[in-house]
Amino acid sequence: MKKNILLMTKQLSLFMSLNTAFNDEGFFVVNTTDGEKCTDLLNKDVASLIWDMNSETWTETLKIIKFVRNNFTIPVMILADESNIKNEEKLFQLNIDDFIIIPIHDREIVMIIMQRIWTYNTLHRIVSKKGSNEEEINFNELPIKLTNYSLQHNDKTLGLTPKEYKLLMYLASHPNQVISREQLLQSAWGYDI
Repeated sequence: MKKNILLMTKQLSLFMSLNTAFNDEGFFVVNTTDGEKCTDLLNKDVASLIWDMNSETWTETLKIIKFVRNNFTIPVMILADESNIKNEEKLFQLNIDDFIIIPIHDREIVMIIMQRIWTYNTLHRIVSKKGSNEEEINFNELPIKLTNYSLQHNDKTLGLTPKEYKLLMYLASHPNQVISREQLLQSAWGYDI
């Protein structure tokens, strides 16, 4: 499993606190303060990107997030000091995973990122088991995009939570099968009952 978390921030205190929290879970935080360097670092076995909105201009942020989504299949979390619904909408249209208002406890960020990494890895295993090189799966005429984990219906992206998406992928990968409650819990929540 990839163990590097790429953090784009100019706040030393944020880097230090997240580095400590992620180190406790066996991850290593690679920090950069330069958006261009961020794109280079993504090629170095990165499990997730955490982007501090205070670190770059809005235009640069959109450019980098678009690049990440077009070239990498990793969780992307945005950290911001305040909510701005127009900016959030634009970022979610680029398929970020989370928009988090800080301050937030470091452990919460770690738990969210670990859950996202688990989700991405689980979905990757489901696709790999099918032996498919396709970029989407069609399930009852609903295209499920595998490259950015989105669901399209009538030219609209449906807003699914990661759990809903995991459940959908599990059900879609087991067509015409009866699925037990235990199987659903194991597939989406990792519970071993």
